[in-house]
Amino acid sequence: MIQPVVYRFISILTIVLVLLHSTIAKEPQKTKSKTTVTKGVVKKQISKKSNKPSQKKYPKTKVTVKDEVIKSDESSSQTLESISTLEGKLEYISQDKNWKGSKVGIAVYSLSDKELVFSKNYKQQVTPASLTKLFTTFAALEHFGANYTVPTEVYADKAPENGIIKGNLYIYGTGDPKLSFQDIEALAEKIQQKGIKKIEGSICADGSFFDKQTQRAIYSGDNEEVQVTPSIRALCLENPIVSVVASNNSAGNRMMYSTIPPSSNFVLITPSTKIQDVIVKEEKVLPKENILESKTKTNSNIVVSKSKKSATAPKAQTAIVSKAKLPQKPTTLSKKKVTVSTKKTIVSPIKKKPTTKNITTKKTTTKKISLLEVEYTQLYGDYYLPISSVMYAKRKPKNTSKKKGSRTGISIQENVNDNSQIFTIKGVVSPNRTVSQTFPVRNIEATIAGVLHNRLESGSISISGGIELKHKPNNALFLTSFVRPFSEIINVVNKNSNNYYAEQVFKMIGGSRSKDVNTANNARKIIKDILEKNGIKDVELNDGSGLSRRNLITPEALISMLKVAKTKKFFKEYYNSMTIAGVDGTTRSRMKGTCAEGNCHAKTGTLRNASGLAGYVTGLNGKEYIFAIISNGNNVGAYKRLENSMVQTIANFKAPK
Repeated sequence: MIQPVVYRFISILTIVLVLLHSTIAKEPQKTKSKTTVTKGVVKKQISKKSNKPSQKKYPKTKVTVKDEVIKSDESSSQTLESISTLEGKLEYISQDKNWKGSKVGIAVYSLSDKELVFSKNYKQQVTPASLTKLFTTFAALEHFGANYTVPTEVYADKAPENGIIKGNLYIYGTGDPKLSFQDIEALAEKIQQKGIKKIEGSICADGSFFDKQTQRAIYSGDNEEVQVTPSIRALCLENPIVSVVASNNSAGNRMMYSTIPPSSNFVLITPSTKIQDVIVKEEKVLPKENILESKTKTNSNIVVSKSKKSATAPKAQTAIVSKAKLPQKPTTLSKKKVTVSTKKTIVSPIKKKPTTKNITTKKTTTKKISLLEVEYTQLYGDYYLPISSVMYAKRKPKNTSKKKGSRTGISIQENVNDNSQIFTIKGVVSPNRTVSQTFPVRNIEATIAGVLHNRLESGSISISGGIELKHKPNNALFLTSFVRPFSEIINVVNKNSNNYYAEQVFKMIGGSRSKDVNTANNARKIIKDILEKNGIKDVELNDGSGLSRRNLITPEALISMLKVAKTKKFFKEYYNSMTIAGVDGTTRSRMKGTCAEGNCHAKTGTLRNASGLAGYVTGLNGKEYIFAIISNGNNVGAYKRLENSMVQTIANFKAPK
């Protein structure tokens, strides 16, 4: 009985399962079909939606763009291009967000219409930075005249008799910052042309045209070293650098030593030279082909032993150190022979700077002559200055001593004793190699006297004395001079914004009248008087370069001075001293490819928190304009872009028809 029941149950269960399977199998097909249809509809709907908007999309976008253009047209008074007046354009630029929160003074004056076109804070005092130089050079040209020449003079205690000067010879400086070693050599030649054969006295350096305060940071009253500059002196050098040179011949058995420039105040103590023997040395002047290339490009005196004479080098007996006070007391002042080691020592070639250049001598041998490399850095005042001319005023040179086994083979130690600069050289150089090292000139006035002393003796003039720092007497006899056109110095001051030259000019003004104990005070008084006589007011200057942050001027004062300058005889020199946009000076890379290029003559100004541009520019309307733009704040880069924009706008302006 149970078995049939079980079979029946299984049959029923089988039928149910078959029905369920059939139902499950049919459901996915319907769903799939529905899904397919649905997808087809969706696809169709999507296609319809994408087609319809695609027909309307571009017109809608066009409308939107057109609306924006219309909006722009409706607010056309807010764009620079659509403003019809120059005043409106300049007003628009003056509202730039980069000037918000800054202290700004702007003025634009039409020389053609004789009216102020635009101004902002016209009478507000601002820090001018290097725009100060425009005031310094204006006053200097007014004071000295356009044709002034800056002299470096030579005097004698007495008039020469039969070619003999019985007394001292004085070299007297009046502030020429471009004085070079070649200029001193030119003076020596002029003295020789006077027929002088003997000087029974010393060569004296006189820098009394300026006072003894040589640091701008002090005489300006700032007590802030904004930028290190060379010392400001009446008797100065353009590049006060000395190179000590050591070389070995091709056989490697004769070391030679020299300085460039040669000067009687430079003392060389060589490896095999005893202190008591460093009295008088015979020197050989190399022919031009052998001279070390440097900025000075002067002949160098090579110290050699008397027993080793050169077949090509002319002789020149020079008592380089006969009067020098040495670190240790020499035994006598008698003439002694200097011996030079003949021991061959091979050292590794120098691979580090300075780089070398092959120069062929008259003997057709090849000498490797070291080239002096001068690094440049951007400094306040917008110009590039050789580091070598200023770095030593701020810090002492690195220790030049070399450890044992150094690949350069030599070390040079420097000492200063009174008027002498002493170089102690240790080690040797490998055969057929020359090495050099540069040092700052420690006593500029003594070095100038020493160079003159050396040049005169090289020219066969006998000198019984040494070198001294001494003022010429009032009754000293004028012998000769080297002069430089003042315009050459003014050009460097304004076009390159040279702070050192500007301070030299500042003190030239001060030294030109009855001596004040403080030359800078005298200069400030003279400049103020000149400006006020020309109707230029509200100017407070503490130095000549603009490094002083306490200098204050107004846009009105600057415009007034540039207007007055147009009426002066020296205007040509003044105008030509300014930098030309896109062409030279501190604006050589500014406003290129615009109407201002080659047109705008101006002066730049830069400090960490100040920027300025002022000068002359002509518009497309044919009118000439004077402009002054001065900004005080912390956005100097943006200020300069805005200065460019304003000047370009003036240069590009053409009155609407």
